[in-house]
Order: sequence, then C-alpha cells, then structure tokens
Amino acid sequence: MIDIAKEELNNYDVIISDYRMDAIDGVLINKFLKSKSIITLFILISSFDYAEIKKHYSINICDYFVQKKIFIEEFCQDIEQCISKITDHTENHFQGTKIVFSETVNFVKQYN
Repeated sequence: MIDIAKEELNNYDVIISDYRMDAIDGVLINKFLKSKSIITLFILISSFDYAEIKKHYSINICDYFVQKKIFIEEFCQDIEQCISKITDHTENHFQGTKIVFSETVNFVKQYN
C-alpha cells in the first residue's frame, strides 16, 4: 500500500502546502514525504516570513517558498512565477499542469 501511495505522489509535478493548518504544518508534511523518498517538489506557502519559519527547524523546510499576498491575483502570479522557475530548472517541462489551491484560495487553473 505504501509503495502505491509513493508511486502516486511521485507522479505529481509539485505539491503545494500551507505552512499553518489545523492539525499539522506544511514543514512536517514535507519532512514526512522526504522521509518516504517522495521526490515531488514541495512549495510551502505562508503569510509568515520565510526567515521566521526557518528559525524553528534544522531541516530543509521546502524546495520553494511563496509568501501569501493580500490580493489573490498577486498571490497567483507569485505561484505561477515559482512554477516557471521550477520548469526552467528541470529537463521535463510540466505539460498541462493543473494547480489546485484549496482551503484558503479555492482557485483552479489549467495550464496549456
């Protein structure tokens, strides 16, 4: 069962998680995924400052960080720019990547 879950998670181009959630924080999710050898890139989003978050952990807390903005349009642009950076640094450009923001943003966009 774990191998199936690992294979499924490795099929995603990127995982985006909020830092602060009710039951767990995004850094611990990333730590768990990396401990299971999940190679999917991890973007952490937060309204908190990256340096402040990083002070609390001795581990690499994420592959990429995007600070939340007051206006959704600016936040979405930042996410798109982050994904553009990722695709610029990888051999396989993401084709038809679907980005889903849930809970705080409720936004779905299809990339062509």
